[in-house]
Amino acid sequence: MARINKSRINFKLLDEWMKALNKKISIKIGIIGDKASQKHSDSDLTNAELGAIHEFGATINVSSKMRNYLRSQGLYLKNDTMSVVIPTRSFLRMPLMSPEGKKELRKIVEEQLKSEIKPTDLSIETASKILDDVVHLVAEMAYLRVLQAFDSGGFGKWAPISEFTAQNRHNSGNPPLTDSGDLRRSISYEIKETK
Repeated sequence: MARINKSRINFKLLDEWMKALNKKISIKIGIIGDKASQKHSDSDLTNAELGAIHEFGATINVSSKMRNYLRSQGLYLKNDTMSVVIPTRSFLRMPLMSPEGKKELRKIVEEQLKSEIKPTDLSIETASKILDDVVHLVAEMAYLRVLQAFDSGGFGKWAPISEFTAQNRHNSGNPPLTDSGDLRRSISYEIKETK
């Protein structure tokens, strides 16, 4: 029977369990499944396309049609404006992969392991249950952290919206990316055991 020092639990233990249990687990968080292909209510874009634009930013070439449409909405572009830049507003990578996001998720895993591991019972069944609990906890906490990014305007790190955009929003007081709520509602997570 293995003896575990609970004050020094690390992620190598999870790797060892996954190998012993012959498990490979995939956690997906984002705009997935049916929600990815749904059209966003305020455009011709799908939720996945709109999410990609905001996650990575975009430079959109200004066509005559676009220039005329924006003019009809009260936004007059200069004649020499050939493109419009939508800044990156990462709602996935920033909350999950930033140093703060990784630190928070690691802390959650360590606390869960410390509360569940009993050095007197490290059977395969116990290890399997603990691993499943940790995987579900990580997925749920990562999902909640992504939702918090929407509520906080990217934890205060997103570029502010333009004055024109603010004037034309349904809910002008909300943070960027939260006007209709479609994008936020399209976020989900999925856990799969792979072979």
